[in-house]
Amino acid sequence: MSNNPYARQVSAGTTFLSPTDFYVEVDTSIGEATIVLPNITTIMEIVAKLGITFAGIRFVDVSNNASINNIIIASGGTNTINDVTSITLNTDGVGGLFTTISGNQWAYTQNSDS
Repeated sequence: MSNNPYARQVSAGTTFLSPTDFYVEVDTSIGEATIVLPNITTIMEIVAKLGITFAGIRFVDVSNNASINNIIIASGGTNTINDVTSITLNTDGVGGLFTTISGNQWAYTQNSDS
């Protein structure tokens, strides 16, 4: 990954994303990865201070192992993801985008297989 200040690499275990982690590479080669999304209100406050537009949080399973070592994405605080508190991704090479649809609701869109 480049020296992008908004990018983060994560692996097995639990990782709490910061409000400026907008690009996430997940390495599932050694174990299941749990990623906790930041609070939406906090993200909106930070991007307003930085003067940038929030386009969502993108991520990808860079090790192509999510079918064996799942990726669990959990919402932070009182936020939800597609009306639930967490989702489990178990497709090798899975990737997607988390965008906000309200002050406490994330929408998850998985990348197309084609």
